[in-house]
Amino acid sequence: MYRSLAFVTGIILAVMISVNGGLSGYYGVFPATVIIHLVGTIFSLFFTLKQYGWIKLTGFKPVWIYLGGAIGVFTVVFNNLAFSKLSVTNIIALALFGQTITALIFDHFGLLGMKKIPFKKTSLLGLSFSLFGIWQLLDTSVSGAILAVLYAVTSGVTVVLSRSVNTQLSEKIGAMHGALVNHVVGLIVSILILFFVNVEIVPFTLNNPLMYFGGVLGVVVVYLSNIVVPKVSSFNLTILSFVGQVLMGLVLDLILTQTYSVPTLKAALIIATGILLTMLTEKVSIKRTNKI
Repeated sequence: MYRSLAFVTGIILAVMISVNGGLSGYYGVFPATVIIHLVGTIFSLFFTLKQYGWIKLTGFKPVWIYLGGAIGVFTVVFNNLAFSKLSVTNIIALALFGQTITALIFDHFGLLGMKKIPFKKTSLLGLSFSLFGIWQLLDTSVSGAILAVLYAVTSGVTVVLSRSVNTQLSEKIGAMHGALVNHVVGLIVSILILFFVNVEIVPFTLNNPLMYFGGVLGVVVVYLSNIVVPKVSSFNLTILSFVGQVLMGLVLDLILTQTYSVPTLKAALIIATGILLTMLTEKVSIKRTNKI
């Protein structure tokens, strides 16, 4: 069930990125980031009060468990810095590489309060398939943009950091309340960044109301992540979410442009094979342990 939710999270994430892309194209990245977090804050506040009522949200320790939303803002910033030098496919691949390595480290050492899941040699085959799939997405442009590559990889690192921190808070106040705090903190940080960045403010419009829906989807993604992270290893969550994201991206391309990327499809299938192999080796390992 939880692995299925991880896959669904990737599907929703792909739609969210597409919607937010339209918003950023109209307002610019930094103003759009503020709007996304504002919409997410309003939606999560309304939903939380209606379904769960108000509870104490502050005063929990350690203080860093409130920083998930702030870290999430920097994911957007790092992606934006990489966009000027790298293709979207390269950024996705490099971010996935950053997520994969960070997730393995978090699993192995149990960092930031996460469940400790030591890396097993039986997982090497599945990991190799996943890394090969990531490599398939890259092209030669990465060799001439080292700083942009670092930005893209770092964006993947911040994804794992953000969801791990959010999970620690959600275990204390609940998944939806955690999503609310995430967006409130992200809203404050994105407003501060906008204050110090010199950008043109575009007049507000409602010509395309759907482009404001990304903030709602962001709440759903954080909510599902808060549920899934304690139940699924960070590595499996990263890869399953990515496959869902890529496959949904291909569907969106077919709907919007009547085209699709063959290399991206191949990479997704290779990575999916890696997931299957990882799951199979995990089951075999568990059966052997139970027999002993």
